[in-house]
Amino acid sequence: MTNSEIVRLPFDKAEVGVWARSGDRRITNWPVVYILDDDTTSARRASDRRKIYVGESLNVATRMRQHLASIERSHLTNLRVILDETFNKSVCLDLESFLIEMLSGDGAFEVLNRNDGIVNADYYNRAFYQDSFDAIFDRLKLDGVFTRTIPEIINSDLFKLSPFKSLTDDHSYPSAGQPGTDCNNRTRSSDSTPAR
Repeated sequence: MTNSEIVRLPFDKAEVGVWARSGDRRITNWPVVYILDDDTTSARRASDRRKIYVGESLNVATRMRQHLASIERSHLTNLRVILDETFNKSVCLDLESFLIEMLSGDGAFEVLNRNDGIVNADYYNRAFYQDSFDAIFDRLKLDGVFTRTIPEIINSDLFKLSPFKSLTDDHSYPSAGQPGTDCNNRTRSSDSTPAR
């Protein structure tokens, strides 16, 4: 398990500028994953889904300035940055892909990403880092980013029929003592399923 931190702030030029000048080297020279979304008041109609974008960057301060200058992302209002001293570029690409998959399967947001991120690339200690993804997911769920648990998402028809996965019965999240694998093909038993 890693000691990741999730920093949340308004996604506007002034707030991002102050944060970028804070002196934290992880903001200007460290691999991170970030999430941009709009708040519920920005939706025009109740039927409109909130919008969300997941990215990764080695220089999140510069990347946020680019997003603020772009028409496609400047309307988003919330920024969350996942920081961890142990993360490397491979971990961030994997976490980005995991979050895009989970958000697409959750269905609460319109995911603005045009691709799934880099998927299924192996790297040193991947299983160790992927275990920390569940804890990051849980913290993001508490913050309103997700509306359903990982098992609910993975076992949903929306996720199973999505272009992200071609699942078989063996891929479902285990329940009631049944073994299975999760969306990253990690073997899960009922004993290792996190309480949600």
